Amino acid sequence: MVDTENHPVTFPDWCNHYVAHFTKHCLRVIHMHQHLGKAAQEIDPFIDAAGHPVLGEVTPKIAERVHVVVDLKKSRDKALLLLLKIEFEIFLNRMLANVWDHFYDHAISVNLKVLQKEKVSLAEVSAGTDAVRELVRRKLIPTQGLKAFVAKFNSVAGMPVVDFCDALGPGIYAQIDTAFQVRHLIEHQNNVVDDRFWNNVKDSWGKSSWSDLPYGSANKVLCREEDFMKTYYSMVLFASAFGMAMQSWRPGAEPGWWRDKVSEFRSIMTIG
Repeated sequence: MVDTENHPVTFPDWCNHYVAHFTKHCLRVIHMHQHLGKAAQEIDPFIDAAGHPVLGEVTPKIAERVHVVVDLKKSRDKALLLLLKIEFEIFLNRMLANVWDHFYDHAISVNLKVLQKEKVSLAEVSAGTDAVRELVRRKLIPTQGLKAFVAKFNSVAGMPVVDFCDALGPGIYAQIDTAFQVRHLIEHQNNVVDDRFWNNVKDSWGKSSWSDLPYGSANKVLCREEDFMKTYYSMVLFASAFGMAMQSWRPGAEPGWWRDKVSEFRSIMTIG
């Protein structure tokens, strides 16, 4: 049963709700990261510099635990970086859906060309039935891909996400963008770098936590402790500021409407 007394109703309410939801879920990821880190520390005496078990004379129970934690340690950053990425995409997807739910006509008006390309009947769109609204949402709201979300927020809300991040603080977008690319590398290429990867991170690498590795130099790229934590902080900081800014957005907002909101957020958080 929905708690109608505390359930979000207005567009700003939902912006706040999605920020809180994202932050809560990110904290769960951090807790998992910390617990796995503690477990890994406990088995350090039983592994070598390469991370392989060196058990000697231990009980079968300890040996089993060491093998399990070694496997978890190897996959920890890969799995948890993926979780952060998924939670971030869910947040952006829901923030866009919020625009569709409260400003449907505006969202449609700035996406007419896309609808025509998808061969969705404009008559059906105008009718605005629940089924058509859901179809339009599926066609027009991205579910993954950082650059797809960036492009959609710019077209629908006049929100240039990259500029917003740069105004918020140095390296925030660069960290998130690089983390997305590293996550793809880990997941699909077993950490092995290619020219496509370097091309994708050429504008972000030097401003990210990976910048201690000279651009174009590594054969493999990992997600280290500092990379994971900086990605977490960058995502949560962005979501908090972004949610605060979007609360005040309305269709027809002047270009650059978000700048005062960044300044307001920075003053509250004493950033910089």
